[in-house]
Amino acid sequence: MESMIKELKELNFLPKDAASDQRKLRFLGSLLIIHHNYSEMKKYSIRSMYATGSIESPYLIENTEFRHGSFVISRTSSVRSSRVFSFFSKKKIYNDDEVNMIKFAFEKCIGNFQGHDQNSGNRTLYIYYFIQFLLDCYIITQHFMSLFLLPLNKEKYIDSDKFVLALESIQQMSFERASFFYQERDSQFKQNVAIQKMLFFFKFVEYCCGSDLTETDLACALSLSLRNSKKNSDYKDLSKKTFDKLQKLNQGVRKATITFQEFSKILMVKK
Repeated sequence: MESMIKELKELNFLPKDAASDQRKLRFLGSLLIIHHNYSEMKKYSIRSMYATGSIESPYLIENTEFRHGSFVISRTSSVRSSRVFSFFSKKKIYNDDEVNMIKFAFEKCIGNFQGHDQNSGNRTLYIYYFIQFLLDCYIITQHFMSLFLLPLNKEKYIDSDKFVLALESIQQMSFERASFFYQERDSQFKQNVAIQKMLFFFKFVEYCCGSDLTETDLACALSLSLRNSKKNSDYKDLSKKTFDKLQKLNQGVRKATITFQEFSKILMVKK
């Protein structure tokens, strides 16, 4: 921006000749391109807000140095109904085992980030550490980030129920139908949404397991990612086919686990 302001000042002192006119036209052209891109981005953002019901994130990412500590996690049966956004799904979003896994991740976050609010009677996680957790799980767009933060109501600390709420929000059907709001239909929109969800839930399951994923682990990640799909997918079969593709990439060598880099590479390969 500073360079453009400097150039604009220089243009005011140029002589009136053909060369100067051409330079001025090029500068005006670049301004028009910037304005057009800004207008498109603004329209995209507004449509996305209506499509997702999301808002601009009220949280800022801080450059924080995290420490890793030891922790003890006890698995307890969940009594939560897991029915947030029921006006979209009309059914339970996560089963009890999945809710327990999400709460396991919550406890692990508290242990890793030392993010417990000492002044609270409940175990809570500092919101900036939750955002760091999402970034570590490969959430790379503002639209997805806003979905996670929307049910948290600008709270500084979140408990395990809020943590579950945030992960339920990513299953909103309206977000996957947001291409309806665009003037030009994006043929890759649904595919990109599915890829982002698969990458996130791969990292989420990897975080819970603490290691690369087996076929069973990958089937779990795919189940969490693709549950809004209209197709009745066999997640175990999809996981097996993914490992078959990995075997081809490894020149016939069958692996027992798959890394995030290998999984993302398979997703990006065009069929």
